[in-house]
Amino acid sequence: MKDIKIEIDTSPSKDGMIQGAYVTFADYTTYIIRTPGDKFSNLKYESVIKGSGGKGGAAPVNLVEDLIQSTTSEKTFTNKHQEYPQTIEEFNDDKRDYKTMYNNLKKYIKGTSTYDQFESMIKEMFESNSAKSRAIAQSKLMQLNFFNDVLNAESEFWTDLLYMSLKVGKRFAPHGKLA
Repeated sequence: MKDIKIEIDTSPSKDGMIQGAYVTFADYTTYIIRTPGDKFSNLKYESVIKGSGGKGGAAPVNLVEDLIQSTTSEKTFTNKHQEYPQTIEEFNDDKRDYKTMYNNLKKYIKGTSTYDQFESMIKEMFESNSAKSRAIAQSKLMQLNFFNDVLNAESEFWTDLLYMSLKVGKRFAPHGKLA
């Protein structure tokens, strides 16, 4: 695990907050991000191979859900954007403890230094007239929930996630990529 770097970026941007969150080890980075655009969407898990200029691919979402389930006994994350806040009212009524999640992940968060600062930005984004800002706010909450659930996962979790995105293993058909 000491070779694995997790970063959840909450830095301000023109859309309210940077969208990115990722895990890096060796020459591989796995991004845990939303689909670009102004619509609410589920998270996706895509790898990039450093120095190759190429993407490794996206991990099948259902397999990632199974991996999370096998990793933690207290899984609360679900990759269904419909189950996460889409408005300021829904955020205020949400029963998830985002403050605890934020504080558990604080050493991996870049951009905001306190939960109050993060929460203020999320609320501003939900109150925004920008559909993209609201979608990014929701995805940040989903990222917090995802990383909080797998926070204590062993390095094998991250290796398995990477291999799923690269389509490595017996469950995948042989394939090649042209660069």
